[in-house]
Amino acid sequence: MKVLISTHEDRVTTYIKELSARTSLKEFQFLKNAAPKEVDVIIYEPSSSLQNFQPFENLKLVQSIWAGVDSIEGNKTLKAPLARMVDAGLVEGMREYVLGHVLADQLAVSTYKTRQDECNWDDSEWLPLARNTTIGIIGTGNLGTAVGNACSSLGFQVLGWARTAKQLDFPTFHGQDALYEMLGKCDYVVTLLPATSKTHDIIDKQFLAAMKSSATLMNPGRGALLDEDALLDALDNCAIRKAVLDVFKIEPLPKNHPFWARSDILITPHIAAKSRVETACDTIADNLIRLKNGDELLHLVDRNQGY
Repeated sequence: MKVLISTHEDRVTTYIKELSARTSLKEFQFLKNAAPKEVDVIIYEPSSSLQNFQPFENLKLVQSIWAGVDSIEGNKTLKAPLARMVDAGLVEGMREYVLGHVLADQLAVSTYKTRQDECNWDDSEWLPLARNTTIGIIGTGNLGTAVGNACSSLGFQVLGWARTAKQLDFPTFHGQDALYEMLGKCDYVVTLLPATSKTHDIIDKQFLAAMKSSATLMNPGRGALLDEDALLDALDNCAIRKAVLDVFKIEPLPKNHPFWARSDILITPHIAAKSRVETACDTIADNLIRLKNGDELLHLVDRNQGY
């Protein structure tokens, strides 16, 4: 089988080298360029130059190397099955991002750094304990479940919300009314929903009003989830305490965007859960072998649901 690697120029060679070195994939050819009619599989980065799949008449699978597929699943020229990326590196990265920011906030790292600069020995405060802190996970797919379990393992109280009912190792809610009920219980709200027509701007005025005024919003999921004007209003009116944002509707975030100047918003440049070549290739290899053997493919996108 011929596999076309369609990603950014600086990563193509790395993917080809990593996949070609795997003995389990010796029957596959990994190529930078190929005649479209000869291509069986495309390993695909949605921001690459390839946008028209029509010439690929014999395509059997498009394996995205991104977890999010909102920028490709609506492509009308793509008729082949589409699989999203779910791999250990993505899961570990997201888990560590959320835990790191929660713990840094709990331990008042920025406050004590400021006091250090002032030579201010102020030991009057009591830091909150994990067992007295509730973290809400909005979206309990692979990433959300992993984040929730990790938070639970450190003693945090964890609540989860999904569109439909789920049985997990922490309490879960589902449905719109239950969402607002759950938000009012949380000290940190972490949004990890996919970007679909149903989740666009889900973090809106009503969502933010349902949160505690002392709570922190953390969005490392999708930029499309957040109504940016609603967040600015909520912060201006002290409806919530702060926000940690890793994803945005326009990336890179424009230099004139009002988020940059806010002391109550922490910005990171879409780094919470990047696809790492080695772990991404584990998922790619698994699906390629499944394709060769005629087995069920992993992480296929439901084009009706959008994820």
